[in-house]
Amino acid sequence: MEGLQKKQVPLFSNDAVGVVFSLFDYMDARGRRLDEHRTGKYLLPRRGMVTEYLFLDNFVPFSTSIVRRECFKKLGVFDESLTMGIDWDLWLRFSTQYEFDYCDESLLVYRKGHSGQMSKKTEERRRCVDIIMEKFQNQFPWMLSRNTIKEAYYYTYCNRGYYYSTTDPLRASKYYIKAIKTSPLSMCAYSSLMKLPAKTGLKFIKNLKNS
Repeated sequence: MEGLQKKQVPLFSNDAVGVVFSLFDYMDARGRRLDEHRTGKYLLPRRGMVTEYLFLDNFVPFSTSIVRRECFKKLGVFDESLTMGIDWDLWLRFSTQYEFDYCDESLLVYRKGHSGQMSKKTEERRRCVDIIMEKFQNQFPWMLSRNTIKEAYYYTYCNRGYYYSTTDPLRASKYYIKAIKTSPLSMCAYSSLMKLPAKTGLKFIKNLKNS
């Protein structure tokens, strides 16, 4: 924590900044550091006014974050009705009035794979994601472009399709179809659908043509 404070607190010299975070490394349940990092364009760290990037995915590691106190006074605290994703909900609200900044250095080691890890509660996480996305659009409709909203839902549906692709192809197909309907000209969902077992993929392509 001392390292976080020493390197991140100076970034608050910019009065516009409300949240400062840093990069981090992973370690396994035995404490061994892993050669593994967050990947994907939506998880790249961003600085400045980040609302539209943040709506696509939560790239702010909660354990590394330091927050200006006035953010809570102006925009509220955690939404306790949410069981998961409460940090993403908070960052989205803060991003409407404050800039974000980050230290481009790994200042924390995050343990993954232990038995109590909340990320294993997949269904509940998906439910909360849907609530957070809808709630933010209702509260701050002027903050997001139509393209960002479409891109966010396309990305979300493709992710869910990928998650279920090996365990529940039928469910995966439904999410890929949602993605295609959200953004018909984006090709990722089409190719992912075709990689599913043939009977499942062809069935849903036929349904798509008839819808």
